[in-house]
Amino acid sequence: MPPPSNTSEENVVASDRPVDGVTTGSVPAPQKKEDAVVRSAKKFLIIVGSILYTILMIWCFALIMMLPSPTGEMRSLVSIGLLTSLTGAAVFIIVGLLLLQRIAKADVPIATRQRSLMRLVVTLVPGIAVCALVPFMILREPPFSIQTVPSDPRTFVAPLSLTLSVEKAVATLKNLGLHPIQYIWDTNGDGKENDRTVVPTETAVYDRAGVYNAAVRIMLDSGASRLVTLRIVIGSEVFSVKPIKPIVETPARFSISELLADPKLLKSVQWDFDGNGKTEEATKPEIMHTYYATGTYHVTAIMQLTNNTQKTFKRDVEVVNPAPLPFPITLQTDPENLMGPSPFGVLFTLQTKESLKDVLWSFGDGKQEEGAELKRIGHSFETPGIYAVEVQARSLSGSLADLTVIVRSTNKLSLSDLHFEGTTVSNNTVTGDTPLAVQLKPVSSQPLVQYFWEAPNQETATIAGSTFQAVYREAGTYTVTLVAQGPDGNSLRLPLKIIVNAPGTESAFSMKPESGSAPLRVQFDASDAFVPPGEDIAGFKWEFGDEPQGQTVNLGGSKTDHTYAKEGEYKVTMTIVTVKGKEYSTQRTIVVLPPTNAACLTASRTTVTAGKAVAFDSSCSTGDLTSILWDVRSVDDPATVIEQSADASYVHVFDKVGTYTVTLTLKNKNGYTDSKSITITVTP
Repeated sequence: MPPPSNTSEENVVASDRPVDGVTTGSVPAPQKKEDAVVRSAKKFLIIVGSILYTILMIWCFALIMMLPSPTGEMRSLVSIGLLTSLTGAAVFIIVGLLLLQRIAKADVPIATRQRSLMRLVVTLVPGIAVCALVPFMILREPPFSIQTVPSDPRTFVAPLSLTLSVEKAVATLKNLGLHPIQYIWDTNGDGKENDRTVVPTETAVYDRAGVYNAAVRIMLDSGASRLVTLRIVIGSEVFSVKPIKPIVETPARFSISELLADPKLLKSVQWDFDGNGKTEEATKPEIMHTYYATGTYHVTAIMQLTNNTQKTFKRDVEVVNPAPLPFPITLQTDPENLMGPSPFGVLFTLQTKESLKDVLWSFGDGKQEEGAELKRIGHSFETPGIYAVEVQARSLSGSLADLTVIVRSTNKLSLSDLHFEGTTVSNNTVTGDTPLAVQLKPVSSQPLVQYFWEAPNQETATIAGSTFQAVYREAGTYTVTLVAQGPDGNSLRLPLKIIVNAPGTESAFSMKPESGSAPLRVQFDASDAFVPPGEDIAGFKWEFGDEPQGQTVNLGGSKTDHTYAKEGEYKVTMTIVTVKGKEYSTQRTIVVLPPTNAACLTASRTTVTAGKAVAFDSSCSTGDLTSILWDVRSVDDPATVIEQSADASYVHVFDKVGTYTVTLTLKNKNGYTDSKSITITVTP
């Protein structure tokens, strides 16, 4: 087919092409030179355009990668990115229209036009698309996420206390000019609100293994919100601890109930609370334990089943100091000792001057109560068990205070031969005239029974071990409660009524003070004493109850004083001797309490390997002390002093294997001393 008669500028005519043996001629030299210049210009434009195209694409992709910044920063690049991307798109469109017009006007075959159009589309459309995509990509908000503490999902073992935080998301929002004001938390992914806070953190407790889709809605001051979600996977579970981080010197509940398909299959549980190999056996799935020092403890529970199978569970338990509350608030209970036979009723009271917006009570037995007016609430624990009672109190400002106590409801302890040494008790009642001194010590033939006393609002009462002592100076009716706990965990609560009658109209002599701690100096006064008419007083005989046996009592005046060096109950006898030799005696009882200084020591551990140290502390001791002495001796050689110290806190390194006795001796300003000892075992 002969070539078309019309040719475009792109077709270059070959010089001196012969047709039918005749030379048609050649292109003039100026025309050849002009075509070469055009081709060079086209080549230059193509190279420059390609470079600019490449730079623009790299810039656009860099913008898409950098923006939006996860921290909300580099916002200065947004305006530059918008300008360059929109300018680039406009240039692409203009160049495309010009080239499209040129292709349309070119005098070339249709196939050539189609190929040119295809090349144009392939070249320009990606650039236009990328430039158009940039504004949408760089103007969007960065993705928000929830951070957790602990952060490693591989360590998630239920029960788990997990702190959720959107602090990074809040910082990003603020960099974007947005202001969060509130956070609505759904920590378990059930679509229900669990908490509402004004701080970007929340602590959630996950009792069981599973998958939880936690979410938080961040409320902005503009009325808009942002939803952030997190998928939490807890693959395994061990025994539970409540509170999840036990408080030092506060009982915590350990339980394997969640791990038992049938509680009847449980034979026993061996608990190692300190990781030192010393175990405590329990036949029930729940047990109480108190830590007296902060730190992380390796706890092990070995569960024995009736089918002779055994399972071992381990976890680290972090013991902490009480967390500071956001506002002053306390949780008081009646009774104070939260242990008793079921059904066991307890009255809970929140004491605070803060106005409360909401109060949520969780009693640990599946029952809850909620309401702003529920500062005082009673609850009955119907079945035996250990219950962690938690209360969340929210103030009007949005601050949330969490408080927890442990309640133990048990089976009833039977003590058929229970009686009391000291003051006479009849039908659970003590009766006497003021001042009435009471001393009660419970006694039973059943071994390993622990006794506790409750004497609310009785400031003069003292409790030394299982002995209750008090002096009642005002008439009235008082109640004290004996709480007993058996070795099997069963308990007994026995209220005792103390009836104090008004004193007689005549007092033979007075005592000032009428009670106190040893050493106690007492002034006695019989100035108001009188004898029948016709008798004259020759003098007074005083017997204070602590004289050596056989000591002669001489006549003295109506006033005298005496110092009791030791605690105890003493019978004071005042005898009036008349001129005629008659005697009139009156007797009263004075109770001298133990000295106010009492030695108390704590040790960081009682079993230690050779070459390591044990820290001792005497800060729990009481009294007006003048000296402190630590004394370390070997049990095998008690006569030899290994080391002594006069510091309140003392650290000793035990170099040799053996058993040692560490004794703390205190002395007060009156010369009274008190000692306390502890045994330390040193292993290889």
